[in-house]
Amino acid sequence: MKMNECLTQLGMIAVNATRLRKMHTIYDPWADHIKLEAIASRKDVPLMILGNSSASKRTKISFLRFYDGNLLDQFDLRVLAFTSNYEFKTVSPGIGLKPMVIFIGEEWEGTRMKGIKSWWLDYFRGAEERTVMAPLYAKFMVAFIAETLESKDDKEQFHMRVYTTSRNGKEVQLTECGPRVMWEVVRWQEPSAEMWRRATKKPPSPYQPTAGGVKSKLMEINELGERLGRVTVETQDLSGIVSRRFKGLSKVNPKAAEKKE
Repeated sequence: MKMNECLTQLGMIAVNATRLRKMHTIYDPWADHIKLEAIASRKDVPLMILGNSSASKRTKISFLRFYDGNLLDQFDLRVLAFTSNYEFKTVSPGIGLKPMVIFIGEEWEGTRMKGIKSWWLDYFRGAEERTVMAPLYAKFMVAFIAETLESKDDKEQFHMRVYTTSRNGKEVQLTECGPRVMWEVVRWQEPSAEMWRRATKKPPSPYQPTAGGVKSKLMEINELGERLGRVTVETQDLSGIVSRRFKGLSKVNPKAAEKKE
């Protein structure tokens, strides 16, 4: 029950999440991920959260990320503690809003924690905003607080807390609204170097520098990576251009037309 409620509330704070129907077949992404790749390709989803209600994995949740129809990376988290947003007296943020995400703790600089951090950033990223709408602050914030490891053998643990924001004059106040989850990292599968390089490849900048090192405003690159340019041409007088003559397009002299009549 705790796992199902946790999955539901994770979907509520996401920018754009779709809940798939209940699957009667139990999928284990660590044993066979081919079927999950087919589902992700058919549904066109780059991220997937998979919960299993079996007795042995009732508190483990799998987080998967896909690129170009193939599994990029995945990790399992165990729910150590969960507090629903219904237990908080504050109002929950609206569905579909884009939050501000912060990560606190030096443990996020580790290799495994960097991969998990990248997954959560993609989960809350949403569509790119080209214009900033008022008010100039996020409606809610998601904070990930990593626990300090006492030894190298300890598994990484971190808190996830959700806060709503309200403005009081020039100050922005934070009020916890839930859900609040305590996670423990069970295992993580590192992506291949070649696939990670292709997945994180950044498109060229919109303005490419010329041979002299000066950026040209007449050249830009669209979202597909195609280079587009604009050419400035002086005003041309098309009336004096000699082209193929057609009787139907030639001008009729009114005096000649009267003589024919």
